[in-house]
Amino acid sequence: MFTRVAPRYEIGNTAMTLGLSRLWRREIMRRSRLRPGDVVLDLATGTGQLARDALTAEPDSRVIGADLTPAMLEQARERSPGRPIVWACMDAHNLPFPDSSVDVVTHGYLLRYLDLEAGLREQHRILVDGGRLVALETSPGSPTRAGRIAARVTSFWPRMVGRMVGQPGDYEYLQDSSLAFVSPDEVVEALRQAGFSECGYRRYLAGMLTVFWATKRS
Repeated sequence: MFTRVAPRYEIGNTAMTLGLSRLWRREIMRRSRLRPGDVVLDLATGTGQLARDALTAEPDSRVIGADLTPAMLEQARERSPGRPIVWACMDAHNLPFPDSSVDVVTHGYLLRYLDLEAGLREQHRILVDGGRLVALETSPGSPTRAGRIAARVTSFWPRMVGRMVGQPGDYEYLQDSSLAFVSPDEVVEALRQAGFSECGYRRYLAGMLTVFWATKRS
C-alpha cells in the first residue's frame, strides 16, 4: 500500500492536514532540542520531511531517514538533492544500531503500526542517556464538541482525499487505522512502560493529532 501511495504521499498529507503540518513539525523540532553532532534517526521517514527539518534546524547534526518501504525512500532521495542525509531501509522493531548510539529519535504516523511495547523498547535501547524521542500520531479526538466535530470530519475526509489523488481504498485504510488507535494517555503509559521518563504530549486539530515526547534517563 505504501509503495502505491508513495508518489502522491506528500500531496495527500497536505490535503488531509489542510496544509497545517508545519505547526506540529515545528513542535517536533522544538522538543527534539537538537545540538551540533547529534545523531538523529527519523523512523517511518516517508518522503523525508522530518529528516530534512532536522538538518535545517541543526546543520551539524547527522541525520538518518529510515523507512520500511523502498519506494518511499526513493521519493525522499529525489526531494533531498545535495542534503547529507543517510537514507536506509529498516524495520522499526529491529533497529540495526548499537545500544546507546542515537541522540534523537523522531517519527510521524508510526506508532499505530507498531507493536507498541516492542517498538518503544527498541527505540529506548538505541538512545543515549538523556536522548529524546519525539513522535507525531493520530488520536481519537478530544472529548469536547470540537473534538466530536473533528472526529466526524475524520470519518470521511481521508476517503475524499483518496479520491482526489486516485487512491480511495488506500486512504480508507489509513483512515481506519487512525480512528482505531489508542488514546494519548495510553501512549504515554506505553512510553513509561518502555522505560522513558519526562513523557508528555500536545494535541492539535481538536485532538485528532498529537505530538508526544519522552526522554531516556538512566
